[in-house]
Amino acid sequence: MTQRVYGRSIISSAKRVITNDKSANELVENENNVIQSDNTRADTFTLSGQQMVDKYTLSAEQILERCIEIDYETMENLTEDSEGNLCQWVELFNSFPDTWHMLMSDDDIVGYWHFVCLNDESFEKAKNGELLDGDITIDTIEYMFLPGDYKGYFVGIAILPNFRNVRNLQLLLNSFVEQLEVYAEHGIFFIEWCANAFTKEGKAMCKSLRMEKLCDNKLDGEMFYAEFRSMMELKVVNNSPRLVELYRTHFDTWND
Repeated sequence: MTQRVYGRSIISSAKRVITNDKSANELVENENNVIQSDNTRADTFTLSGQQMVDKYTLSAEQILERCIEIDYETMENLTEDSEGNLCQWVELFNSFPDTWHMLMSDDDIVGYWHFVCLNDESFEKAKNGELLDGDITIDTIEYMFLPGDYKGYFVGIAILPNFRNVRNLQLLLNSFVEQLEVYAEHGIFFIEWCANAFTKEGKAMCKSLRMEKLCDNKLDGEMFYAEFRSMMELKVVNNSPRLVELYRTHFDTWND
């Protein structure tokens, strides 16, 4: 395992490497303008995993060590079986970096979301509470390169306590919707979603996303599920008219 990355060191070191990249400099040079009088507000923004790699020349290991660190800071009694391990997630990150989006404050990752596209067998195991995040590997997912219908599994949505506010949560959710639109433009549609909620905040979020509890996970957490048809009623989804149009057109083809 590589050395852990803590706080400001993650992008401060990368900043020295990309000083000729104007857009990257603009992203990391706002640290003096941040409002943090109560540690709940900041000039936050989101970046996809691929953008993190491209703009900051960070390795997958550096990025994911911070995400794993956030998980252990925000979820009590988390085990490696439930969390998974660095090598496992690095392999998935390298294959699908845009299924990760990070919430950034100054030069630190303070939150993120991540999902995978599970194959049919693994998705059914997840719905039945028989799948642990530590079980998710390249062998349990579908490769999203052909147009078609897929099944998404939320691996994690996490924000450090001092950054949990409406603005930051909406930033993460909006970036998720934007990524779904990118996939839909290429004929890739997620018709079902499943998630394992470990915390009361996670359970509340699942319910807000129109997901219903199915069962308890065999180790820890509660399994939630929804068809994307029901999630399309959410305002955060309807704020993307193009996404709604693409999915409605796609669903209409089922009836042809």
